[in-house]
Amino acid sequence: MRLPPRYWLRDLKGFGRLIWRMGVRRPYRAEFWKTLAVCGARNPRGLRYAIALMALYLHFGEFRDHLLERLDLEYTRWDAAPRVSAVAIEARQGDVHGPASAAL
Repeated sequence: MRLPPRYWLRDLKGFGRLIWRMGVRRPYRAEFWKTLAVCGARNPRGLRYAIALMALYLHFGEFRDHLLERLDLEYTRWDAAPRVSAVAIEARQGDVHGPASAAL
């Protein structure tokens, strides 16, 4: 299937942005270039899909970092909250039912 030139230009522009963001600016740029080289040498037909997956990692990797920071903050808040012991809960439940339930 042949794509019209406008799609090639769009894909080329996106690939250029991906190269700039992952292949130049990021600390994992060596892994990016290694992945491109290995995929290009071993499976050139799968190169387009490998590039698409790397672009998804670029997008979702930043979201993952944000999410992990948020979860760490929530866990810290939860961990610092006072807790009620199970004995205190059982004692409260006994008080709710009153002495009549003890006879059952």
